[in-house]
Amino acid sequence: MNPGGDFGKRELSPALRNRFTEIWVEAIDFATVEAENLVASQLTWPVLAKPMLGAIMWFNRQVLHPLTIREVLGWAAFVSGTAPSGAEGSRAAEMYIHGGCMVLVDSLGLGNQ
Repeated sequence: MNPGGDFGKRELSPALRNRFTEIWVEAIDFATVEAENLVASQLTWPVLAKPMLGAIMWFNRQVLHPLTIREVLGWAAFVSGTAPSGAEGSRAAEMYIHGGCMVLVDSLGLGNQ
């Protein structure tokens, strides 16, 4: 499994680098409607998108290394995979909490030396 951060990555050599087109993409603002729509489109329970982004924004204000859209979409995929649309609302809420704990604890790097 690949690490979630930038650990162990190296720059490409100039000879290899000039064969690619580099683009710079601005970091996503989780407070926008576009971010909410993106996350809601990945969820079987779209109503969870706004609280999910609220939790991410709160967490990002507290830590040195903020979460990215990659972690948010991973959380959404976990919720959608474990609480399908036909499931009870309590199951979706439970998986929302478990997925949030999974993403937040993983981003803190607990257990890594």
